[in-house]
Amino acid sequence: MKGWVYIITNPSMSNVLKVGCSKNDPKLRAEQFNTGAPDNYIVEYDALVDHPNKVEKEAHILLKDYDKKKEWFNCDISIAIIAIRQATNYSVMHEFIRAKEEIELEIKQLDELIAWADENKFSENTFPRNRQAILAITKFNLWHEQLTELPEAIGILKNLTKLTLTDTQVKKLPNAIGKLINLTTLDLRANQLIELPESIGNLNKLTKLYLCENNLAQIPESIGKLINLTKLSISDNKLTVVPNFISNLNKLTYLDLSCNKIIEVPDFIANLLNLDTLRLSANKITELPKSIGQLYLTLFDVRGNNIINLPSELNHLRDAIEFADFY
Repeated sequence: MKGWVYIITNPSMSNVLKVGCSKNDPKLRAEQFNTGAPDNYIVEYDALVDHPNKVEKEAHILLKDYDKKKEWFNCDISIAIIAIRQATNYSVMHEFIRAKEEIELEIKQLDELIAWADENKFSENTFPRNRQAILAITKFNLWHEQLTELPEAIGILKNLTKLTLTDTQVKKLPNAIGKLINLTTLDLRANQLIELPESIGNLNKLTKLYLCENNLAQIPESIGKLINLTKLSISDNKLTVVPNFISNLNKLTYLDLSCNKIIEVPDFIANLLNLDTLRLSANKITELPKSIGQLYLTLFDVRGNNIINLPSELNHLRDAIEFADFY
């Protein structure tokens, strides 16, 4: 017996979709749901298959981790499509995809990530090969891998809240990094980065950004848009000035600019009234601005500079200051 398995959504019900089956055109089925609904239901996908009830049941099993009850699921459309295709053993007779280009691109990117993971021999624990599991990833950690790049397809991991890329050979990040809009922590320590994409400024949920131990001589101004940052480390790079955008980051409690080539500390540092820790050690600083006296720091590290005199305005910071020269 042939029939349809379909995916429908409703604009008034965000982030959920329905996977069902019908003997008739799914559009007619969607119209039946419209009675009493504030917005019309939309058929996002339908597939003509053999034994639709069996396919629907198998698709529901594959989507069990996203189950919201009564055939409704909290997942991306592409994940539901993949589940339906798997449930038919990829023997769909006919398909309709409303946003075909977008959905097919997403599925293609998933396959690219799987190929990338295979090429780099990541374990299943590091990076799963199941497409549904890939889109569900919230934390992705790579340490000591001999990587030279991240693929553009990384931008599909929209559920990521933490990305750690430490001690690799990566010199440049893809622009798609800016699509990871749910990131709260981005840890890029000890790589070979020589530049960052402007798109990094799109990560407006970011609270922690670690850029230390790279080869960065400049930082994109777009980072000044990351107004939720509380921790920022750009130590062990090649900065010669304190980036102006830092003055916008009013929520910073921790700022590390140590081990660069900074000559001068700008007055705007005093605008960061929430700062608790300020590290400026191992630069080429000869004096400190009086305005820093407006801050109440518990740790102020200026070791390894050429500072001779401490302004009297900073006297209240003497208990917090680590002033002695390393060298």
